[in-house]
Amino acid sequence: MANKFKLLITLSVLTGIGMISILAIWLYGSYNNRLELFLSSAERSMFNVVQDVYQAHSNDIKREQGGALGTLRKNLRSKYTDAEIDTLFKDLVSSYKGRPFRGDAGMHQDYKQKHLNGKSGGELMAPYLFSQIKISDALIAEIKEKFHSALEAKGVRADYEITTELFPRDSLFAIRKEYRAKKLSWTRPIMIDAVESKFLIVKFKHVWKNLLFDLGWQLGIAILLVSIFIGSFIYLFKTIFRQNRLAEMQKAFVNNMTHELKTPVSTVMTAIEAIQLYGVRHDHEKMDRYLAISRNELDHLSDMIDRVLQLDVDEHTGLKLDKSQVDLIQVLKDAANTFGINVNKQVLISLDLDIPFLSINADISHLRNVINNLLENSVKYSGDPVDIKIAVQEYADHVEFTVSDQGKGIAPEYQKEIFEMFFRVPEGNLHQVKGFGIGLAYVRQVIVQHGGKISVKSSLNKGSTFIIKLPK
Repeated sequence: MANKFKLLITLSVLTGIGMISILAIWLYGSYNNRLELFLSSAERSMFNVVQDVYQAHSNDIKREQGGALGTLRKNLRSKYTDAEIDTLFKDLVSSYKGRPFRGDAGMHQDYKQKHLNGKSGGELMAPYLFSQIKISDALIAEIKEKFHSALEAKGVRADYEITTELFPRDSLFAIRKEYRAKKLSWTRPIMIDAVESKFLIVKFKHVWKNLLFDLGWQLGIAILLVSIFIGSFIYLFKTIFRQNRLAEMQKAFVNNMTHELKTPVSTVMTAIEAIQLYGVRHDHEKMDRYLAISRNELDHLSDMIDRVLQLDVDEHTGLKLDKSQVDLIQVLKDAANTFGINVNKQVLISLDLDIPFLSINADISHLRNVINNLLENSVKYSGDPVDIKIAVQEYADHVEFTVSDQGKGIAPEYQKEIFEMFFRVPEGNLHQVKGFGIGLAYVRQVIVQHGGKISVKSSLNKGSTFIIKLPK
């Protein structure tokens, strides 16, 4: 059985680890996808902002433009609009990409050598856009302001900074690879000055906060699934351990019951055998003694059978109660007066009953059994003489009576378990007090079916007090 439990626990743990790992991989992949989408959106916003800035300053460029391009633009204005001329120039630059422009006196020689004959380094902005725009602090500030407005329009509230960096175009891929390897949430460089190889980079800080907010539903589902699994796992093993413990207690109960039933039967058989085989029938004194022994053992056997029969074997219907109006004070007095007759200890029961009459709706037979069980426990687990106190209190909607003793007491860790079926407080390999662990389980069952509650206050070597609350 232990090996099966170990195997079950191992398989469950491995299943849990596998499930959590799959969810973690799923969330990590979703996070990376969101990060890529977030950075791509930021890059598009910056690209659009830079284009808008170029368009805003294009008139200044056109006015200051000289050389062949300036002359060509002046000649074309008689037939075409500025927008059509801009489109024509862009197509012209695209078709001649990789070769210098002849006659473009306004284009810097360094630019023609470094960029038009070079290969693209992965920047977002085409070099020709800012080839003749003067990059100033005011222009950078304008780009930053418009980019901030673009992010606000998309509902992005991220912490970031926009920096300008200088590095060769052919090193862009290596630079991007480096900061991606460092898990930096930076956008791709956007060229703003082709001559000086100046780029704009948006550096986001703590972007994970925004991404986790976007992943809220996925994260919620993952947490829910993990919580359900862990809860089910805990509940499963609590149930398994409880059932295993119950099986052990039932086994101990059967062993104890077998021994307890076998002892009186063996004693009676021995007495009868002595009467039949050894001529005791002619010795009236011995015969009476053997018959008295047999009668006591049979009474003990009958008492044990009654205790077992008191328990309800039907968990669905419970005990069958025959309720009527009962005077609780009288029931307690009768129990106190008759209980000490059949015990082998000196029992002193004191009654603290200030109320002369207290009527409750209860099954008198089961109520008497409850009181007798509590008194018997006090006697069994106390020394000699036994001092028991019974007290009653009346409240607006219920009554409360207590049974207190000065016995050996119950350890705190067992005070809830004593009401479970077959449970007995551990005392090593041998219990000094005989019993089956069913008495208090029966008491709780009766009280609960009456709509009441039972609890215990106890300290080791100082005694126990059982508190019973019953509705009126």
